[in-house]
This record gives sequence, structure tokens and C-alpha cells, in this order.
Amino acid sequence: MAPRKKKEDIIDNGDEEVAHVEKVLDGPKHEQFLLGKLEGIGPTRSGRLAESGVKFLHDLCIHDPQDIARITGLDKEPAEKLCRAAKKQLEEAGEIKPSYMSAREEIDHNKKLTTIHSGCNALDTLFGGGIRGESTSELYGEFGTGKSQFVFTMAVQAIKDKHECIFVDCEKTWDVERVSQIAIARNYFKTEDEAIDAIDKYVKVYRARDATEVMDVMNNLTEILIDRDIKLLLVDGAIGRFRAEYMGREELSVRQMALKPLMNILGKITDYFPTAVIFTNQVLADAGQFFGDPTKPVGGHIVGHAATYRVYLKKAGSKYIARMIDSPHHAKQDVEYTLTEAGVVDAKDGKAIDNFTKQKKIQTPKEETLVEDEPLGSESKTIENSNA
Repeated sequence: MAPRKKKEDIIDNGDEEVAHVEKVLDGPKHEQFLLGKLEGIGPTRSGRLAESGVKFLHDLCIHDPQDIARITGLDKEPAEKLCRAAKKQLEEAGEIKPSYMSAREEIDHNKKLTTIHSGCNALDTLFGGGIRGESTSELYGEFGTGKSQFVFTMAVQAIKDKHECIFVDCEKTWDVERVSQIAIARNYFKTEDEAIDAIDKYVKVYRARDATEVMDVMNNLTEILIDRDIKLLLVDGAIGRFRAEYMGREELSVRQMALKPLMNILGKITDYFPTAVIFTNQVLADAGQFFGDPTKPVGGHIVGHAATYRVYLKKAGSKYIARMIDSPHHAKQDVEYTLTEAGVVDAKDGKAIDNFTKQKKIQTPKEETLVEDEPLGSESKTIENSNA
């Protein structure tokens, strides 16, 4: 697929040609990357793929060849060829990062990526300066440790920098009044009306009420990611939906298999778009660990391997602590933060979360005490203790 032409690069061969070119340039960008433009995919096969959320060349890259084979009825080898052909066309179009880059090219590429700062110096230090494009970050911790407040704060920071972002609400946490409160407290807007207008302009909110809706939303994000310059994708509580629907030891293996496509999408979006992904996760307690902190994130290795950065949020007395658990280039360290009207801020900059809960009652889910086993390759015997 040839790169999209610019108007100034087109030779005027008559009014008809110019009119045709302008019509193409003005059309939605995603139309250039429909599956029908790839050799080997006809209307029937394209229709089957579209029913499963695979509509664009990017989708062929994001989904595993095994998934494509299952959907189309192809053998694995032809499915792999389709995925490779899609990737090649996108690279030739300059639409995705090349498979091979020299060290100098990679440095130049990384410099062009957008970094969104949290406005909390401690957390920005933890993330090496902020949340950078093409990265996937997991935040896990018990309820009340500020996971949702962190993603609200990052949405506000994106708005402040005039970056578009997507918020996928899977636990009924999205609160436009709270987000506007953070924006006003940070002096980005003077009135609630101004803040809400900015939220409408820069934040696209999707709601998913069960695991099926979570996957429907995630499978249909590609079009907006192609057409719009989305800098931040925030997914709050998606894994909890799968945890609630696949309960008991006998369904843990099924749950892990159901989680795999979700984590595959969250991990690979950052391979094919210059977008930063942040998702929150619940925790459980490892009953087999007698020393140290038994708290572990839900989902085992399938979830853990999807994240570039894995951060553990916890409350220790009156302190809130963020710990970098896993990162390819950040040191493992702890930093302190707190929660105020201005969202997640440095510990020295405000009092604890009670500062704004007096104004607005915040509901927290009830604790559960359930025993469950993670499947092979994940945690062993565990006891759920805290969610959200």
C-alpha cells in the first residue's frame, strides 16, 4: 500500500483528477486500511473477520495467527501469511514502526513519542519522566489505593496538553464531576462548565458492563485509533469483569483463556499505534506466602506479560506508596504520593484522601474472602482479600 499522498505532491491532470484526489484525502483515514485491500481476503472471509472485530490491516497484526485461522477456517500457515502481508503493507505505508531499526533510528523515533506527565513528581520519577507512548502500564492494588484516581488524573493531564484519550469504564468508576474537580483544582480551568467542555472534546468514554462488552469495546477501538491521534488509552477494571464471571477453581483455566485475547490487545495496541495504555487490576493474597507481602495481582502471567511497566499501589498507615515491580529500564523503587482534590499528588502537597471524600461520598466495594487456585503457570493457592 503506497503512502497517503499530499495535495502538494499531486500533478494537476485536470479538474476531474484533482476532485477525485481531494475526495480521497478528505475521506476517513481508516478506509485505506480495510481488509478488502489485502490480497487473499475476499468478501466472505472479510465478513467473517469483521464479525469478530477484525476489520482493518492493523487488526490482523494485533490478533494472533491462531485467532485468524480459527475465524476464517484457514490453516495456521496461510493465516500467518495474511498477518505478515498486513504488517508489510502497514510498514511500507509508514503507518507503523518498522520491524528493524538501527540504534540511532530507534533513539530518534523514541524522541518523537509523546510523554504525558502525571503532575506528581514522585510518580513521574517512578515512570522515568512520565507515561510515554508505545508503553503499557499496569496498576494493581487493594481498593482505596488510588487506582481510579490515577487514571482520572492522567485523563486530566491529557486534556491539559490537548491530547485525545479514551477511557474504558468497566467498574462504573467514571465520574465526570470528579474529573472536572481535579482539572479545576489543578488550575487548568476556572469553572466546571469549562472543564466539562474540555472533557467532551478530548475524552471518549466507553462503558463495559460484562466481559463480553469489554471485548466488544476492545475489538472495535481500531477505527478510532487509526482516524484520531489518540495519545492515551485508560482501561479501568476490565480484568475484574472476567474475575466476576469465571468464579471457582474449576473455571480458572477457562478464565485465563478468556483473558488472553484482552491482554493480547492491550499489549499489542502499543506495537501498532503511538498510544500509551494504562490498565488497572485487582489483587489477591497468596496463602502460601508466610513472610513478606502476600498481595499479588489477579490474572497470573497472562496479565503480567502484557505490561511494559507493573506498578503496585498500597496504603501503609497514612501513607500511599507506589512500587515499580517490573520494568525493562526503570529501577525498582518506592515513592510516596497522596490523594487530594487535585487527584494524585506528591505526599508533601496535600492531605490524604479524606480531603475530598468529605465533599463527595465515594463508594468502595465490599471485601470478599474467597479461596481460589490459579492455574498452572500462575499463583498457587490464594485467598482473595481486596478488590477494585
